[in-house]
Amino acid sequence: MGMLAAVRQLGWSLWSAQKIVPGLRQMCEHYDAELFLVVPSLVCLSVFSDPRGPLETFATAFLPHHLAAPPPGDGARQLPSKVGAVVADLQRTLATVVSCLMVGETASGEERSVDFQAAAWEVLVRRSVAGACRRLGAEDPYADLEQPWRAAAEASVEGFMNRLEGWSMQLQRHRPDAWNELSGLLVQCIQWHPHTACRAPPKFAI
Repeated sequence: MGMLAAVRQLGWSLWSAQKIVPGLRQMCEHYDAELFLVVPSLVCLSVFSDPRGPLETFATAFLPHHLAAPPPGDGARQLPSKVGAVVADLQRTLATVVSCLMVGETASGEERSVDFQAAAWEVLVRRSVAGACRRLGAEDPYADLEQPWRAAAEASVEGFMNRLEGWSMQLQRHRPDAWNELSGLLVQCIQWHPHTACRAPPKFAI
């Protein structure tokens, strides 16, 4: 039941990502090679944004060597230092982007109702899809930010995403067969539409 809840949350998270970046659906429809990089990056982003929720079961299965065993007499799984450091890093990165968005909004003199937390999360999602090299046709993740605040936000996000890349690789390598099956399912989730039947998922092979 725990893994089912985790997969449901991941499916919803990745389906929501294609609402932020419509090009993600097109990548899935064409089975672009970049999916091998984009899907694990988005999954890691989701895991570290909610390490205590249903995704803890997923992380326990795919990154067990980074999760501490429960201490004697305590059924609660402790968040290990490496995982805790990434979670804290993500929160600092989001806080930096929020600050840059807020300051830029104030400086512009525009009066808009903006959910800055949601906007900051969207920056990270767009960056995960675009990649460090800005894949051809990818949306600029930092388009909503103005200089000089854009530079500060970009430096923070790029630093975090570079560190996240190592976790993305570990995620794929610990249980490659299981990961390949899960990746195909998640691609179907991205493509899902209530009035459209999905094609068979691509065969991921690590």
